[in-house]
Amino acid sequence: MTSDRPTLVLVDGHALAYRAFHALPQDMSSRDGEPTNASFGFAAMLLQILETHAPDHLAVVFDAGLTERDVIYPEYKATRKAMDESLVLQMDRIKEIVEILDIPVYVCEGWEADDVIATLASQAEDAGLDTLIVTGDTDLFQLVNPHTQVVTSGRRFSDTIHYDVDRVRERFGVEPGELVEWKALTGDTSDNIPGVPGIGAKSATLIIAAWGSVEAALEHTDEITPARARNALIEYADQARLSVRLVRIRRDAPIRIDLDRTLWNGFDRAAVAELFRTLDFRTLLDRLPDAGAAPSTSDGTDGDGSAAVIVDYRVVDTPEGLRALAERIGAAERFAFDTETTGTDPMQAELVGIALSDAPGRGWYIPVGHVAPRSEGDVLEQGSLFGADPGDGGNGGEGRAGGGGARGEVEASTGGDTSGGHAGVETDDAHNLPLLDVLSALRPALIGTAEKVAHHMKYDVLILRRLGLDVAPPVFDTMVAAWVAEPGQRGFGLKDLAFSMLSVEMTPITDLIGRGKKQITMAEVPVADAGRYAAADVDLTLRLADRLRSDLDEKDARPLFDDLEMPIAWILADMEEAGILVDPEVLALIRVELVARAESLEAAIHAAAGRAFNIASPQQLGQVLFEEMGLRATHKTKTGYSTAAGALEPLAAEHPIVKDVLDWRHMMKLIGTYVDALPALINPETKRIHTSWLQTSAVTGRLSSSDPNLQNIPIRTAIGERIREAFVAEPGNVLLAADYSQIELRILAALSQDPSLIAVFESGGDIHAATAAFLFDKAPADVTRNERRVAKMVNFGTVYGISAFGLSARIDMSREDAQTFIDRYFERYPRVRDFFDQLVASAKERGYVETVLGRRRYFPELRPGSPADHQSRQRAEREAINAPLQGSAADITKLAMLGVHRKLREMGGGGRLVLQVHDELVLEVPESHVRRTAAMVRETMETCYTLDRVKLVADVAAGPNWASLEAIDR
Repeated sequence: MTSDRPTLVLVDGHALAYRAFHALPQDMSSRDGEPTNASFGFAAMLLQILETHAPDHLAVVFDAGLTERDVIYPEYKATRKAMDESLVLQMDRIKEIVEILDIPVYVCEGWEADDVIATLASQAEDAGLDTLIVTGDTDLFQLVNPHTQVVTSGRRFSDTIHYDVDRVRERFGVEPGELVEWKALTGDTSDNIPGVPGIGAKSATLIIAAWGSVEAALEHTDEITPARARNALIEYADQARLSVRLVRIRRDAPIRIDLDRTLWNGFDRAAVAELFRTLDFRTLLDRLPDAGAAPSTSDGTDGDGSAAVIVDYRVVDTPEGLRALAERIGAAERFAFDTETTGTDPMQAELVGIALSDAPGRGWYIPVGHVAPRSEGDVLEQGSLFGADPGDGGNGGEGRAGGGGARGEVEASTGGDTSGGHAGVETDDAHNLPLLDVLSALRPALIGTAEKVAHHMKYDVLILRRLGLDVAPPVFDTMVAAWVAEPGQRGFGLKDLAFSMLSVEMTPITDLIGRGKKQITMAEVPVADAGRYAAADVDLTLRLADRLRSDLDEKDARPLFDDLEMPIAWILADMEEAGILVDPEVLALIRVELVARAESLEAAIHAAAGRAFNIASPQQLGQVLFEEMGLRATHKTKTGYSTAAGALEPLAAEHPIVKDVLDWRHMMKLIGTYVDALPALINPETKRIHTSWLQTSAVTGRLSSSDPNLQNIPIRTAIGERIREAFVAEPGNVLLAADYSQIELRILAALSQDPSLIAVFESGGDIHAATAAFLFDKAPADVTRNERRVAKMVNFGTVYGISAFGLSARIDMSREDAQTFIDRYFERYPRVRDFFDQLVASAKERGYVETVLGRRRYFPELRPGSPADHQSRQRAEREAINAPLQGSAADITKLAMLGVHRKLREMGGGGRLVLQVHDELVLEVPESHVRRTAAMVRETMETCYTLDRVKLVADVAAGPNWASLEAIDR
């Protein structure tokens, strides 16, 4: 395109909505249960267009009703599935987003959006404009010319591909204007364009390159080779001509472009931000112009309607200021604190500064580790605690990412350098205070009895603990509080919560540290900028605490927060600090074995295929298995044959190569994910791995871990379980593992009070064998191993509200047989079905279900009048069944952790918790204390909570490593 012509961007509305809907997770929803994946993706793409292309003119085009193509060919697009109900629900919201962004919409009744786009683009070209078409498919490529180009989404939704004339020619081998004729020959399954059977892309390219059009080719059929293509074109000549009419986009729709109307002048940012807040689109805020406004609004009120908070943020960088601040914080009944650091790993990052606040709108920042010089023109007063200049009122950033994802809960404001050092860099002595002086001054307050408020306390506690300052309870963690109050919300980062609960937009951390290769650490940020940012962190944390206290009280969740989750946060800090010893030499030996096994499998696979190929390439593997070896293809994708595990596992019995491929993948995953990755995660100082325990990542209350995920080490295969051999105890110690036996099924029996289910547990029988016995009409003693496996799937499948379709996929049987098993299950345990029905009914009536400790899982999708679609409601019903069971198991396991942790301290001797794998606790214990500790752990786990008529049972084992554990009898 020429640079001296204005640009018009035309957005293909429905195509973009379809692309967003199918590219993003379909379980995305707002807190009110409204599905949002398509509307979020659509909004994200519009903002990307504005960022990337800065259009002079902008418009969105939508389809409207039947068109001429439907009249001349009723089968046109007949193969397309009806628009998904969830997408139908989101189309009105998508149009609202377009409207609130002040983008004009063009619709022409009886004409497709493609024709309208072509007409507007043609008129724009005549008016001296260049046009950029944003779409989700390739139909509009035929419009590409020197003044019209097309942008489509790539494999990932966030990627885009720009098509000019050269790129179209490169992809299809014909000119853009010839694509009509090319597609008329090849057909198009997505639009049900018939094309010419027998003519593929290669033949079509040769034909159009030679004669330019279908009609010209029909005049030279005697010259077309090969004969197969010639005969096909002759036989289907009329069908080819029809296809041309269907494919050709028209430029004569009865509509005129209004260039004054399409002139892009921006939008009302406040209105857009409010809509995004309603839809929980917090992550899109940073992409709106002028992000990072001050916490208080210009009309004298905060965004939530409360009285305005005038901010007073200060940097404290003199001994006098430090003494005054320490005295003030020491006298406060409560205060918020936060750390700024050089990395995301609390066991290695260095402290850069500490922020404190004792009242809404007030914040202080104490720099201790800055290396960047002070920027000129700072308006934030330095060195004065009560100076006249209140600062610029600038907004601070969250410094946190929400629960979930790698290191998702930890300090995000630290930049990319996680080395924790500043070798060869001079410190900013003009502003830094001596670290020991700062810690000494703040120690009385941080170990005192005043309530401390923090956002993701565990990170800050560990940072300070490594420096010799052990923060003491009580601490109110706003991240944990928000999760307890509403576990289903999309983000628990400080930015997320400040926006959703206080209507405050916080400065993106990237405004301070940048992105990508040029990203710096917080230590390199000028002190004044870091001060505003960090002071706002603690200010907003303190404000959130007040709001969250009332939310917890309103939802009767304060006991769960005070008595379970906050104590667990302290235990997780201890576990994260303790880490677990990993022997790299054991991993090295396992690697040799795994590599040898992988190479042997690779040789066997190549021998079976008759040639060498890249097993890791889905395309090459699909070609070998399904084209060359003739195996039946169970799934196909747009790019070829599916070779995912779910597609290959049903074929394992048909040919040995399939099992070898699956085993080879398993070996390669073990090597890449564990054997090669774990040594790099060993802390160089402690020689242990310190996984990050994520408390707020699951709505059910379960814990998870990351960097690395130690809850997901494979145990179903012997070679996978060998990875656990590398997890060892210190010399003189052993690892002790205590595992609840079938805790979720025991909880199901107790809550449902099904007599048959209770009887199995009361008798001490094997629940899976008992279930298999009535499913297969056998005595329990005659049940085979495979039948017990199937019964186990049925037992646990019911806990997750599994359908016949889901069960059939898991145990490789017909859907009818799977439904029969489910029916027989509920015939045997009828109270279970009644209990499930009651849970769903309660969720619909009250909007939530509860665990045995009152942990609530909210389901706005099930309330009357909810905007949720049918699929979302069905998913919510399944989750409403599972949440009380899995959540109660999580609650009970946490009660056990509290009891075990407390008694370990009372016993002395150095035993400590090091891992939790859902319903299993792993401890490191001195050899001399094994029997005593095992008895304590078993007794604590079995008595920490009393189920009605069903006993909790814990199995305990110990050994030198996690794989070599021997059972300890009662």
